[in-house]
Amino acid sequence: MEKEIYLSIVIAVRNDNYGGDFNQRLHNALKWNTDLLEKHRILSEIILVNWNPIKDNPPLLTGFDLSQTRNFVQYNIIEVPEELHERFHNEELRKKLPMYEFIAKNVGMKRAKGKFILCTNADILFSEQVIQEIAKGDLKQNTLYRSIRADYQSTHTPNFTEKEIKNSVSAFFLRTGTFSSLPGLNFHNSLKWSKFKDAFLQIVYSIWLNIIARLNYYEERIFIFKYPFNASGDFALIDQPSFIEKARYPEDTRISTHVDSLHLVKCLEQGLKIVELEGIVYHQEHPRRFDFNKKDNDMDLMFERLLQTIHDYLKGSSKQTKIVNMLDEIELNKKSL
Repeated sequence: MEKEIYLSIVIAVRNDNYGGDFNQRLHNALKWNTDLLEKHRILSEIILVNWNPIKDNPPLLTGFDLSQTRNFVQYNIIEVPEELHERFHNEELRKKLPMYEFIAKNVGMKRAKGKFILCTNADILFSEQVIQEIAKGDLKQNTLYRSIRADYQSTHTPNFTEKEIKNSVSAFFLRTGTFSSLPGLNFHNSLKWSKFKDAFLQIVYSIWLNIIARLNYYEERIFIFKYPFNASGDFALIDQPSFIEKARYPEDTRISTHVDSLHLVKCLEQGLKIVELEGIVYHQEHPRRFDFNKKDNDMDLMFERLLQTIHDYLKGSSKQTKIVNMLDEIELNKKSL
C-alpha cells in the first residue's frame, strides 16, 4: 500500500529567466529543500507548475542534476501550455501577462496529494527549524501557517550551509515593513532587534493612524499590522481540504501584487486560524517585476482592493465568491521525475 504523502509543495515556474539567473536560484532551492525533507524523513512531493513555457527557450530544469537518491521526496511537473494560458486573457479582470502566478498555484494545489499543502516560490529556501516544525507531524486543520522571510545574497558555491546564508542576510520582512539587518550584529541578534523595532512601530503607527493622520481606511491599515501580511506569498501552509475548499487564491485580480494578502484575509473570512512558525525562510535576492518605490496604477488599484476587502471583513459584509478555475477539470500534462 502506497504511503500517504504528508506535504505537497507547490511552486509556479516558467523558463523565462525571471529576475535573472532563475535556473540557478531554482536549482539552489530544489537541492536545499529536498536535502532537508530527506534528512527529516518527510514524505513529500514538490509540484512545479510550468506555466506558459517559452517554446524557443531551453526547457525548464535543463542542466539540472536530479539524480540524487530520494527516498521521501518526489518531483512532479504540471505543464500549462500557451493555448490554455491565453484563455485567461481578460482585460476586465486582469492585466495581460505571460504568467499568472496564483492561478498556477491553484492548478498545483488542486492536483496535490499531500495531507498539507505549502505554496511557496522558486527562490525560497526553508530553514531547518521550519522543516523540524513540520516534521513533528502535529500541524492542525483549518490553520494558515506563515513564516518570516529573510532576504539574502544568493551564493553559487556548492554545498553552502545555513550559517553562510545567515551571514549574508540583508533584510527581514516583518509586519510593519522590511528591516535591514544591522552591521556588527549576528543573525540572531539582528532578527531580535528587528522584531523589537517592528513591535514598537506597530504601536507608533497605530497611534499615528488612529489619532493624528485619520487617513481613509485607517482602521484597515492598522489591521494589516495585526497579522503577518508582509511577503505572505512566500510561505502559505494549510491542510489540503481547507486550501482547496476554503482558501484558494483569488483569480480575478489585476496583477499578482497583494494577492497573497487578499488570500490571508480570505483565510480569516473562512474562519482559519493564523499561526506564525518560529522558523524562518530565506529568499534569494533578485530584481523584481514590480517596484514598490515607484508610482504604479495597477499596484495602487490592488492596494485599494486589499483595504476594501479588509473593510468588508471587519464590517461582516464579506462577499463569498466561489472560484471556478477553467483548468480544474482539464487533463494537464503531468510528468514525474
